[in-house]
Amino acid sequence: MSDALSLSSAFAGQGSFDGLRAICPHCGSLAVFQSMGSANMGHVLIDGYLASIFYQGRCPGCFGIALGVCLIVEDEAQHRLIWPHSVPPDRSPSGLDPEYKSIYDQARNVLDMSPMASAVLARRCLQHVIREKLGIKKKNLFDEIAEAVTRPELSTPTRSALDHVRKIGNWGAHPVEDQASAIIEVTQEDAEYTLQVLELLFQDLYAVPQQVATMQGKIQKKK
Repeated sequence: MSDALSLSSAFAGQGSFDGLRAICPHCGSLAVFQSMGSANMGHVLIDGYLASIFYQGRCPGCFGIALGVCLIVEDEAQHRLIWPHSVPPDRSPSGLDPEYKSIYDQARNVLDMSPMASAVLARRCLQHVIREKLGIKKKNLFDEIAEAVTRPELSTPTRSALDHVRKIGNWGAHPVEDQASAIIEVTQEDAEYTLQVLELLFQDLYAVPQQVATMQGKIQKKK
């Protein structure tokens, strides 16, 4: 799993573009952003909060421009990317069911605007994949993951990451029948992690079997 954050999360954590390492939302490449300066704008309101400083940066690869702002929220400074809309790259495998692909794409597209909504969609897609590819169906996603992490079809890193994502938001404390749709408070980083774990499942349950089948087909043709 890559340690690279979306530009939105990276900017929120660092508070500047200078040397910022993140996925460029323009070209989808991992980049070390360059600062193009900042400006004190005085009293400007954004989403009801006072914006004190605006920042400008660019990707050195595609020269795409990014804009950020420092907001004063409850007397604390918070940094937010305001342009462009940051969307993680598409890492879905070929052959993914169109319905699941649609859910996955929605989870990517809303990550920057609503981490909570992204996490709900990613969990929903994760549950579909577990049920279809591993044949596991229980009363809730919490229990389904508990069984999935014991299955040999998944690599050790994927099992570890999957077990960890089950604990995000303390899912077990929410007595709902289908926790894939439970509204649980998550951070931007938690939502990104959930999406990345879904992509690990894609790799183990779609991409790897497809690669093995292709290899076996080539061997059979040589016989």
